[in-house]
Amino acid sequence: MRNRQRAERVRSGNPRPVGPTAAFPRERCLLLAIGSFALLQTIGAAHAQSCNLNVTPVAPTVANINVNGASYTPQNPLDDGQAGLAGCDGGPGGPGQTGGTGLPGVPGPSFTATYQNVTVTGVIGQVAFPAVITASGGASGDGGDSGSVDNASVDGGPAYPGASGGQVSVSFSGSIEPANADGLLGGLNVLALGGDGGDGGGTGPDGIYGKDAGFAGGGGGGGTATLNMTGGTVQAQVAVAVSARGGDGGNGGAATTSDLLDEAQGGAGGDGGGGGAASASIAAGVTLEDATDVLLSVVADGGNAGDGGLATGVDPLNGYKPVPTIGATGL
Repeated sequence: MRNRQRAERVRSGNPRPVGPTAAFPRERCLLLAIGSFALLQTIGAAHAQSCNLNVTPVAPTVANINVNGASYTPQNPLDDGQAGLAGCDGGPGGPGQTGGTGLPGVPGPSFTATYQNVTVTGVIGQVAFPAVITASGGASGDGGDSGSVDNASVDGGPAYPGASGGQVSVSFSGSIEPANADGLLGGLNVLALGGDGGDGGGTGPDGIYGKDAGFAGGGGGGGTATLNMTGGTVQAQVAVAVSARGGDGGNGGAATTSDLLDEAQGGAGGDGGGGGAASASIAAGVTLEDATDVLLSVVADGGNAGDGGLATGVDPLNGYKPVPTIGATGL
């Protein structure tokens, strides 16, 4: 699997001027199969965290939020809204079977959130932002690797696109401050990110037919993120961030063959998701302090495209060596 930097993009973002996207391992999972091999091939084996199994998922329902006078601490941060669940990975194919399809993530919800006279304190290093409101879409699962390619219809598993971001409108007044002299990386973060597309599945090297790896899922489109800051103070290196960035496309699967007379074709990379709509209004009298990186970051960029998959041959005597690569690059 490619870099697992997806879940924290959905939850908290990265305190950089280019937009709030941070590295945090994305935990996608596979269902523990109980019963037939066909179920195992389609869905895979389970991780501890749940994942979406529905090919037509529906956005979760999040009630509108209205908070007055609350205090949030490092032990009880302001972490509201909900990110869509990631899709399950496709399971590996058995002999002569295509890899399972990586299932779609769940779209982000739609809701409003109003905070009046709240106090938020945070600790640097614990979270990137101590105040996060999210309506981001879930990433899709990766396609599963195929088994031995014993007929022309056996391929690496494809992946669905990532889910689209939802709609979140936030009104905020209050203070966001460090709990100690170390300061804060980020202050307030409002997110409606598109989910990343899953990677395509690879091919098993065995079998006398051409090896075609799975194509990747495209990134989900960014949603709508709106902030109206009506009063208060934020003390952080990145004071306020609002993002409706599109998700990144997945990487195409890798094709491997042990029969160097065969064609091996890597999977196509997924397109980046389109940017959504992000906006912020900061009222007169609001104080943004200690913003050594950026006072306000508002991002609605499209996501990055994924890479095309590699094509590789296995020489019984000399190991791996390149074969003519037909895999598409990311679009």
